[in-house]
Amino acid sequence: MERSMKVEEKSKKELLEVDELGRVTIEFDRRERHGIKEKDKFEIYIENNSIMLRKLDILVEKEEIGKSKYTINGDVEIDVQVNKIKETILNINDIGHYIRRIDELGRIVIPIELRQLLGILPKDKLEIDDVGNNMSLTKKEKNRKYDKRHSAYRSKRQKQHSRRY
Repeated sequence: MERSMKVEEKSKKELLEVDELGRVTIEFDRRERHGIKEKDKFEIYIENNSIMLRKLDILVEKEEIGKSKYTINGDVEIDVQVNKIKETILNINDIGHYIRRIDELGRIVIPIELRQLLGILPKDKLEIDDVGNNMSLTKKEKNRKYDKRHSAYRSKRQKQHSRRY
């Protein structure tokens, strides 16, 4: 007799740690899923106490500035073309939003102004979640029970310490 078992897959939230420079590293699998490559630009802004990352569409245009042909020792011909490259961001939501690039290791800097507004410090954990084509980063709240027990223990130790002297 076969048993059919339901396997419930809990949605495991991925946590990112903010480093001392305000960077978070987006895991390779997520970058691959979103088609994110090195030097891609992101619009970064706050929405509902979360930091939103939205990949920008960029139009790259090149304008030819000059073209020359050279011959070296009568044997080798070299064509040199000089272009001016212009990047145009096609879809930015608001002028007050920040634009940052992702580096070769998948790190992106969260602007200090946004970190300060949300009280994000180095070593804080941010929960990353996909919201359509965007990603949201939300500060992971600390365990309140642990904080209460820890502060009670600390105050008890301080009282004992002050009695000794």
